[in-house]
Amino acid sequence: MRQSGISNCVQMTKEKPSLFSSITGKALPASIYMLVYTAYTFAFANGMNVNLIRLLYAVYYAMTAWYMLKCFSMLKTSSFLKYLNILLVLFILYGVDLYLSGTAGWKEQRENTSFLVDYIPSLLPVFVFYYFGRKGLINERWFRIFFVLFFFNILMLYLNEQRKLLETSLTDERDFISNSGYFVASLIPLIAFYDKRKLVQYILGGLILGFTIFCFKRGAILCVGLSFAYFMFTSFKSSKLSSKISILLLLSVIVYFLSGYVENLMDSSDFFYHRVMETKEGNSSGRDNIYGYFLSYFFSADNGLNILWGNGAYGTVKIYGIEAHMDWLEMAVDFGILGLTVFALFWKSVYRNIRLGKRLISPAYYMAIMMCFIFFFSRTFFSMSIGDLSFVTASIIGSGMGLIDSARRGKVL
Repeated sequence: MRQSGISNCVQMTKEKPSLFSSITGKALPASIYMLVYTAYTFAFANGMNVNLIRLLYAVYYAMTAWYMLKCFSMLKTSSFLKYLNILLVLFILYGVDLYLSGTAGWKEQRENTSFLVDYIPSLLPVFVFYYFGRKGLINERWFRIFFVLFFFNILMLYLNEQRKLLETSLTDERDFISNSGYFVASLIPLIAFYDKRKLVQYILGGLILGFTIFCFKRGAILCVGLSFAYFMFTSFKSSKLSSKISILLLLSVIVYFLSGYVENLMDSSDFFYHRVMETKEGNSSGRDNIYGYFLSYFFSADNGLNILWGNGAYGTVKIYGIEAHMDWLEMAVDFGILGLTVFALFWKSVYRNIRLGKRLISPAYYMAIMMCFIFFFSRTFFSMSIGDLSFVTASIIGSGMGLIDSARRGKVL
């Protein structure tokens, strides 16, 4: 059965269909989903006709709901899908409770729908791409073809975010920091799909690193750096001597240009210089105080129910006026031991699937999943990742888990 799963994956990765057939045929649903999302992102980011935005929004979520329903029949055969579903149900229940109870008396007021709007759309595409991967509807070639659209979507979101920040930065330049840096950095695992074109991999990797640095988001720079370092180490380790020399030369070129780029930014941008100096001085943007407060709050809570069930959606904002800026603390304060357990089991299922899938899927797909895992998991320790997934991350993690589950069972289910 395992051998059959390997042959399925090998067949899927070795075929070289035409460009048109790679995005039509069995890949057509995924291609349409991608195009609808792109159209919606473009319309929303550019403030186009409201009725058009609503139409695209409706089509996108109708497709999402349809493929989610199809995933429910697979829950019994996938631990990843099971814990992802439990996590979603938990978010919905707590989000509905916030919607009904409101935020009166909180340290900082939020819209009643804020949690549902932030967290639910973040997880939904993972279900859709899990289905696409489980059914073998997309492969490495599909990701290579749609790299341009992935980048286009990120660019639209980035420019939209920057336009908003420009208004606040006129009064306080420290506000000119955007989480869009994480969205830009999330592109990095896509370079793994260009495994037959090493030069393309390193050019794209260098450009994504440079773009991420330009966003001034230190956490995003760390995450993309860790992911790219894994890519470099693994590529170097598995290469022949001649290829290792080429890799070192390419890496030297990337380091040279990025160093010059950073020096230029420090000379031309007072804000970037200020951020670099803050990092050297160990300035964590107040995270040490935030982490210390919430750790103390959680372990000294005298209400047993709060320890077990948490303080509700955005409980951190309720008691302190700001999020925890760390997924594990946010889960602990908001959802208690219940949420922490579900979150830990979710990550355990992701890691277990990746470990079991190493010999079942192509090296390129495995590399992309590992890079995405490193990026996604490392972010949980100093940012809010689970409620802020990029479409790229959702597509790679979702389809990767689906592909591995399919290969483990020896056939596309």
